[in-house]
Amino acid sequence: MKIAKKFKSNPLRWHWVVFGAVCLLAYLFFVHPDVIETSNHSYLLLDSIFKGRFLDFYNYVMEHPFQKNLYYINNAHYNIVIYAIFAIAELPVFIFNAIFGTAINEPLLYYIGKLVSLGFFVTCIPLVRRIASQLGFSNTDSHWASFFFATFPPAFFSAVVMGQYDTLCLFFLLLGFSHWLKGNYWAFTLWFGVGAACKFFPLLVFIPLLLLVEKRPLHLLKYGAASLWLVAPTTLLYMGRTGDMSLFNDLMISRLFAAKIPAAVNISIFPLLLFVLFIACYLYTPAKQLLAKTGLWACLASFGLLFMFVNWHPQWFILIAPFLVLTTFAEKERVPWFWLNIALSAGFFILCATAYAYQLEANLLDFGLVGIITNLLTSSSPGYNSISFYYNLLPVILALPMVLVGGVLTANVLLKAPGKNGTLASRLAAGNAALTTSKYGWFAWGVFAGGTAIWLLPTLFTWLKCFNFL
Repeated sequence: MKIAKKFKSNPLRWHWVVFGAVCLLAYLFFVHPDVIETSNHSYLLLDSIFKGRFLDFYNYVMEHPFQKNLYYINNAHYNIVIYAIFAIAELPVFIFNAIFGTAINEPLLYYIGKLVSLGFFVTCIPLVRRIASQLGFSNTDSHWASFFFATFPPAFFSAVVMGQYDTLCLFFLLLGFSHWLKGNYWAFTLWFGVGAACKFFPLLVFIPLLLLVEKRPLHLLKYGAASLWLVAPTTLLYMGRTGDMSLFNDLMISRLFAAKIPAAVNISIFPLLLFVLFIACYLYTPAKQLLAKTGLWACLASFGLLFMFVNWHPQWFILIAPFLVLTTFAEKERVPWFWLNIALSAGFFILCATAYAYQLEANLLDFGLVGIITNLLTSSSPGYNSISFYYNLLPVILALPMVLVGGVLTANVLLKAPGKNGTLASRLAAGNAALTTSKYGWFAWGVFAGGTAIWLLPTLFTWLKCFNFL
């Protein structure tokens, strides 16, 4: 009854119905191998517990039990918290198989795993709406901000098409940020600690947010130590028993330091600029009316630096999505930012095709409903050409991705920095007429359709070409 009332009172209710249908199609037809691996690793966690090898989980995965039944190439590389969350969702299936001796149904496992990722993405949507309201946005703008986040093409691609689990740490990050806006800094710290256990990214924004409101060194250390309340014990629990996780973590950390400025001693750009941001946040004490938007911008800046100066994986991009959207809705003139999101999406998807050839395109249909029913697999077809094959025919396309991504992100970070007289973007756009809310739907679906088509149309073309339907 309450759900029905909430649905009727939602001004975007029919937009959400259509979005739900689109989500269902993407959920069923596309699956990325990463979520298959994580789902299978999580099932092995349950099996390791059943066999009394909980503390040997990472080595147990490396032994490849159920080798004929479970697909995975990489070993388990994440904190046990992620596998525990997925394992809880898979527990009913594990119990059923154990009681009745039934064989493992792998598609069932990875569709459950993908549902976990999708579920956390869906729960991020009302959090974005809540944060928008806390930032002082109108009720209408708050609803639209959450919808623009849900339909932001790279975010949709990561969460719904790929089924990536960065949605887990994003959910806890947004929950912590909401508490930060309320001034509840212990809850902010503890929720960020859960997010950091899923992946380390929340720490990149935890530090500047903390520095904006706390200047006392001992208190900074107190909150900093508390943010590791879940990371520290789970890390110590498996100390020396994590298989090849340390090698994987070393590779990920090395990415943060890879881009350098040539000097007497080469300087890593990302840590340098991030450190400058930390110093600025420590020195600056924003006025009460500017604190919320300064914190929002600090999150945008931290992730903006990450995606400009680090060799990132496409699924990470969902982390910056809510901050791109919310800072846009903090502006009076929003239309140029909506158009820029299409340019950003174009750069994102071209980069996906060129930097990750054969990984983020028609192969995603192999494990989805089409691949399961027809057994038409691009991965085993010698006639399959990646989208990058066609892009390589036009070399100018190869120069576009980071110009578009880097250019749009730089504009967002620089032009949206809050000040007493508003952002630079708002001052430049002074006098421009604000977009009426009646046109938001056109822009939201336009950005979604325009951005997603840059990936979907070449993907369908290469799939049809592969099996001689074209």
